[in-house]
Amino acid sequence: SSLQDYSVIDNLAGILAKLGDIDGAREEIEHTNYEYTKAAANAEIAISLARAGDISEAKKTALLTNDNIIAYTEIVRAQAENGDIVGARETISLCNDDDPYAIINMEIVVALADNGDIAEARETALLWFADDPYYLMMAYVEIGMSCTRAGNTTGYSESIALAREAAVQITDEIWQQDFAYEFIAEAQAKADDRGQVTKQTHHSQNTTKITQT
Repeated sequence: SSLQDYSVIDNLAGILAKLGDIDGAREEIEHTNYEYTKAAANAEIAISLARAGDISEAKKTALLTNDNIIAYTEIVRAQAENGDIVGARETISLCNDDDPYAIINMEIVVALADNGDIAEARETALLWFADDPYYLMMAYVEIGMSCTRAGNTTGYSESIALAREAAVQITDEIWQQDFAYEFIAEAQAKADDRGQVTKQTHHSQNTTKITQT
């Protein structure tokens, strides 16, 4: 049936794209008239191209999908992980959906931290999320976990303190504050497994201010 054709082509094109067979995936796309199928498959192709380092072609392919936030997120991640922060920021400007910007921006924050530029990661987080303490909290936790992976105990402690400061500022949605403290506690538990736990009480709001440097 047409529904079966839709499902098979969608899955096959996506599988081929994930395997790196871009030409094969594009050939399968030509066998369908369903725009959603084409868009979904092109998103997978863009992701595969980004992971392979072909950023230019990945951007072109991302334009062929109506759900380009998924593709653009992967492109930004690939650029940021390779140290191309300027290029990653340019890619963000191509996305025509304002709502998920925070998700993509977080990729750059994490990449900066993973590359060891903790100060720049914090400044970037504050620049983008100053008006949204919920995402600011998440960014600081991500930076803290990056510090943990690198064995940077001081950076971890400072980042978790900043995350707690941000959590205190969450007032719009009480569930967000509850989740924030759970997110921080989970990060501390992971750090504890690595021997980098800090002596901070859950839900404590008396956190020492950390200078943004």
